[in-house]
Amino acid sequence: MTILINFFGGPGAGKTERSHELYLYMHSKKLSVTYVSEFASKLIHDGDEDILKRDPLYVFATQCNWITEVMDNYNYVICDSPMAISAAYLKNYPFGEEELRKFIISFSKQFNNVNLLLRRGRYKFTTVGRIHTERERVY
Repeated sequence: MTILINFFGGPGAGKTERSHELYLYMHSKKLSVTYVSEFASKLIHDGDEDILKRDPLYVFATQCNWITEVMDNYNYVICDSPMAISAAYLKNYPFGEEELRKFIISFSKQFNNVNLLLRRGRYKFTTVGRIHTERERVY
């Protein structure tokens, strides 16, 4: 069964950087591993960041799709935007916020997860490629 290695942490905690480092290390050891990027970052890059706040269910479903579509091909999948992290971004969701949060957590638990929590270091926070300011970020 594929192992999902999930990096959790607020914006600027280093999830993407650590995901890339781990991928490169595991790949250098000839392990069957891939990295799945963050759909939210793609939306921001494409200028569609309004979708992040308007439709978190779509963002969650797409991220899940990106992850699950590669699972049969690798022993390890590294995620800097794990499925369960979507539960943190449901503030003011008008269609059953708590029910959706419970579903996201429940759905995420069915996989073989290794969860890693990162704390943000003492380096300067950058807003490049983000929709949150340092003050607005989710912890």
